This record gives sequence, C-alpha cells and structure tokens, in this order.
Amino acid sequence: ATTSTAAPVDTGHAEAPSGDAITLGQLLGILRGKHPRMETARAKLEVARARRESARMYPNPIFNFQVLHLISGYNQNGLGTFTVYVQQPFYVAGQRIQRRKAARAQESAAEAEVTAAYHELAAIGRHAFVELQASQQHHGVLGSAVVDLERVRDVVASRYAAGAESKYDVARISLEVAEWRARIAGSNADIRDAAGRIGVIAGRPQWHPSAADELASSGLVADPDTLWPDVQRSQPAIELARRGERLAERELILARREAVPQPTVGFGMVGIDNFFSMSLVGGLTIPLPLFDWGQGQLAKAKADIRVAKAEKEAVVAESRAELDRAAGVLEQRKLALAQFERDVLAHTKGLQQMAEDAYVTGQASILELIDAIELHYDLELQRTELLEQVVHAEVDLLHVLGRIEEGT
Repeated sequence: ATTSTAAPVDTGHAEAPSGDAITLGQLLGILRGKHPRMETARAKLEVARARRESARMYPNPIFNFQVLHLISGYNQNGLGTFTVYVQQPFYVAGQRIQRRKAARAQESAAEAEVTAAYHELAAIGRHAFVELQASQQHHGVLGSAVVDLERVRDVVASRYAAGAESKYDVARISLEVAEWRARIAGSNADIRDAAGRIGVIAGRPQWHPSAADELASSGLVADPDTLWPDVQRSQPAIELARRGERLAERELILARREAVPQPTVGFGMVGIDNFFSMSLVGGLTIPLPLFDWGQGQLAKAKADIRVAKAEKEAVVAESRAELDRAAGVLEQRKLALAQFERDVLAHTKGLQQMAEDAYVTGQASILELIDAIELHYDLELQRTELLEQVVHAEVDLLHVLGRIEEGT
C-alpha cells in the first residue's frame, strides 16, 4: 500500500524578517511558501488541473447551413434550395471517462512532483542551516578562547609589573591573543558565507539570517532493514515514480479508447422554394480506420509505460542504496564523535586549570600554559566539526526517509 503524498502547505511556521535569528522550522516555512522553485512546481500542477477541466467537456455540435441557388438553366425544384443541418459527435467507447481518469492521474503525479521538489529544496536548506549553526558554534568557541587568553594576559601583565615575569612572556601571550582574534575574523567570514548561502537558497537577495537553534544531534537511529519499509512509503521520489507509472498506465487505456472511431449523428431540414416544400434529413458519419487506427499513440503509450516502470525500479534501487550509505555513514560519524568524547575530551578536563596553577607556582612556563589553553579549545573546535558531520549525516538519512521536516 502507498500513502498519499499531498503538495506541501504552510504549517504555521512564521517567517522571520531579514537579519533576525530564525529557527529551522521558520526556514522550511519560507522554502515551502512563495519560493521561486516551488512556484514553478505549483504552476505545473495548475497545468494538470486545467487538463482535468478540459477532460470533462463534451464535443461541440456542428451547425451547417447551405444555399443552392440556380444561376442558369432550368431546375424543377425552383430557384433555390436551403439546407439546415446539425451534427453531434458522440463518445461511444468511454473516452470522456478515461480522459477524466487520466487527468486525475496527471494531477496526482503533479502533486507528487511538488512534494518531491519541496523535499529536495528542504534538504538543501537544512544542510545550509547546519553549516550556519556550526559556523556560529565555531565562532563561540573562538570567542571563549580569546576571553581565556585575555584573562591570562592580564595575569601575566600583572606579574610582569610586579617583576615576577619577563617581557617575553607578556609579548608571547599578547601574540597568542592576536592570533586567535584573527581566527575570529575568519570565522566571521564563514558565518557571513553560510548566512548568505541560506539567502540564496531562500531566493532572498541580501538576506543574512542567523540561526536561533543550537547545533545538536537528534539521536536518529540508523537501521537500514528496519527503515526500508518507511522509505518505500514516505520517500517522495519513490511516490513520484509510482504515480508516474500509474499515469502512464492511464494514458495507455485512454489511447486505446481514443482509437475507437467516433460516430457523428446529423439531423436537419431541406427547404425548396418551389411550392415551399420542406424535407427532413438525417444521417450517421463514422470514420473508417483503414490506415490510422491509433497505432502511433498506442505505441507511444506502451513505450511510456516501459519508461515509467524502469524509472520506478531505478528510483527504488537508488533509494535502497542511498539508505544503506546514509545509515552506514551516520553510524560511523556517531561512533567517531562518541570515541572522541570518551577517549579524548574525558581525559583533558581540568588540564587548563592545572596548567594555570602550575604557571602561577612557577612549575610551568608561559608556552606550556598557552599550549594547554590551545589544546583545550582546539579539541572543542574538533568536537564541533565532528558534531557537524553527525548532524549532516542525520539530514542525509532524513532526506532518504522522506522525513526532512522531522525535529523542526
């Protein structure tokens, strides 16, 4: 069984003005709304709905009026003959019903295309949002490092003023503060780039929002065998291919019905001006399918079915392979982060304070203290990078699962 994939609608996420902090939910709300790519997909949906409207129409009647007027010679019917004739084509093979069914199938496929377009756009936007979160967290770690280094610089300067330290120590810690401040400047550029990329994805020039949410893992469990049934039900690309196959099947049925000759019934009157006589006339017109019996349309419809089936099989196979890849990558990313926190961070807590205490008591040099501070914050930066990789892997897996809005 398949689930219905409706076109994405606004779920109430408020849009944030330019320059304000936004949540992931607000960003997805912007992408779901009047985004240029989404408007293009919705325009295709309107085309499909227009076909449904035209499919319910009946064929128009044909009105024929003829005048025969004598120019020369003799006509026993008089000088003129007048003919009024009305013809009405009829569908005798259920063409109108099949047209409506094909139109509904096309509309359903167009709705799935809108959903798939949003799903792809939301995945790109969510990855960009993760990059912005990581850049901001990276910036925060650098800022904390500068605060710590400036605090140590003040301590060294005080000790130098008291004659307990050399001028080299003051110069060395001051140089370290300047270096980390330069890294903050580079981090500002990274934030600007990540924020600008979100503006590009949202189709908003000169928009540079900040992320209101902290970078954090959702704890998504990656088990391909358990998740595969969910992928088959909820992956928009699979649903789009499935509906495309149903549309091709409907088009084949319609092509067979359209190949049936369409009869036309006529009824009219013939008037003769001699003695003012009137006559009724009627008839039936049926095309003879001697040369063209719809074989071209039937061949095209059958080929379209083969293409649709192959497309669906390809999408299903690619989705299964992508699920295995995304789940495997996520497990490895989570393992790397957990191992880093367990084997590295857990053993470095308190090292900076120990180095400061040793420096104050003269048991450590300024270089050893600087190394301890740098080690602490370099490890924090490395943890941020590992966490970012985990969250990116989670987004990849949610993209495969068709649950890109989960956790917003």
